[in-house]
Amino acid sequence: GKEGHVGFLGTSYNFVDKYNQVGGFDVRYRLDKQTVFWAQALGSVSHQPFFYPDEAGRFDRKEKGLAYAYNLDRSGRNFGWNYSGVGRSRLFRADVGFDRRYNTHNQTLFARYQSNDKPKAKLVSWRVFNNSTFNFDWKYRSQYFQNESQLQLRMQKQTFIGFGVEEGYERVFESEFGPSREGFALANSRNDKLFGFDGPPCLN
Repeated sequence: GKEGHVGFLGTSYNFVDKYNQVGGFDVRYRLDKQTVFWAQALGSVSHQPFFYPDEAGRFDRKEKGLAYAYNLDRSGRNFGWNYSGVGRSRLFRADVGFDRRYNTHNQTLFARYQSNDKPKAKLVSWRVFNNSTFNFDWKYRSQYFQNESQLQLRMQKQTFIGFGVEEGYERVFESEFGPSREGFALANSRNDKLFGFDGPPCLN
């Protein structure tokens, strides 16, 4: 359509014994007057030190990774919603740029309703919305959840009143910070005194 496109993008980082190549495409398409869809998919090929939790060590290897993002947005006069997602595999890297948490998927759903203005009424307008976001890793283990709901009231003389509630939690896993239990067991198997122990040597 007139407001649709398909694009290609790529970055390259090369140094002695280290490189990172990223390539992919993005699309944008207006489905109707109120709805727009956007998406991006990227792949990476990297040769650099990676940490392997199940091997309890950092090794210089060539690895491939995947990242994606999408957004579906519908904006009406009174009602609107947005559904979006983004994900990065554990070994995805983009050295020419910035990445947040690896090995994660994020899904977010936002919905809102806003009344028509009544300039002469005590309650000029009101707005309510709910935003939910959820993260899970590539093993489908939950990492993060947050839900926020708000009611906003607009009164005469530029007076605003708002009510809201928010709840959520966050989880982290041992493999994000160091060796996993499998990694400790493998490392300890090389030591006769620690063979069969799946924790740090200092806890034995």
